[in-house]
Amino acid sequence: MWLKMMFLMAIMFAIGKSTTLAADNCNIKNLTPDVTRLQAALATQKETNEFVKNELNMLKRYLAGPKACPKEFVYNPSLESCYLFVTYEITWYQARQICRAQQADLASIESEAEQVFLAGSLASNPQLRGFSYFLSGSDAKKEGQWIWTSTNKPFEYTRWGTNEPSSHGYPKECVMMYHPVGYNWADVGCTTIYRAICEINLQQRSPFIG
Repeated sequence: MWLKMMFLMAIMFAIGKSTTLAADNCNIKNLTPDVTRLQAALATQKETNEFVKNELNMLKRYLAGPKACPKEFVYNPSLESCYLFVTYEITWYQARQICRAQQADLASIESEAEQVFLAGSLASNPQLRGFSYFLSGSDAKKEGQWIWTSTNKPFEYTRWGTNEPSSHGYPKECVMMYHPVGYNWADVGCTTIYRAICEINLQQRSPFIG
């Protein structure tokens, strides 16, 4: 009799346990669509936040751009840089000092768009055209290895004139936009005198970027 009662109790416990597990499985299945919807909502929210962040950054850059450029500098919103055209002739070293005094540096041309903008600005302005302009490029550290001294980065984009760079028997460690060849680049002695272009890169200066 006692064994029979124990057997019946075991059967009832097993049935109860099975019922509980079935109920738990049912609850999990019911929760799965909610979890999926929540994950989708979170992904959508993340995309929305990223979009809003990018739009705010663009707006801040647009509003801050012209104000961030000192007087006499030209602002280019697509390049996010300010440029100053120095209209008197100086050495490359003097040009860099003048640019730094303006919280700028000699210009670094890192894309076709930037080359076209600067060459067009020079050619279209009667007060600017007809002269050559120093850039920040130099191979003074190692012959033939050209870098932009303003960023310490090697050249990736180039716009050398025909047969340039060319030393012609004496050191030519600096770069200029050379007006006789459509403002393509030429290497030149750093102590010769030319005009210069200063640049403030707002992408590097802005606290809203990155």
